[in-house]
Amino acid sequence: MPFHQKGDVRIRYRETGAGFPLLINPGDGLNSTTANLGNGASFNPMEKFRSECRCSTADLRNAKFP
Repeated sequence: MPFHQKGDVRIRYRETGAGFPLLINPGDGLNSTTANLGNGASFNPMEKFRSECRCSTADLRNAKFP
């Protein structure tokens, strides 16, 4: 899984599909992982919208915010 790093901040992200960009925010506090989007949810937005949009999501559990 690719990473984006700026200074001390390193965020793991996932992309799928092509077209208009769609940012998907995996909520749920400490379970805000890219893997949790398909587990326990009514649908997986990464799979649902991949044919229409370029879907991006990030694993924000351990991100350091300034």
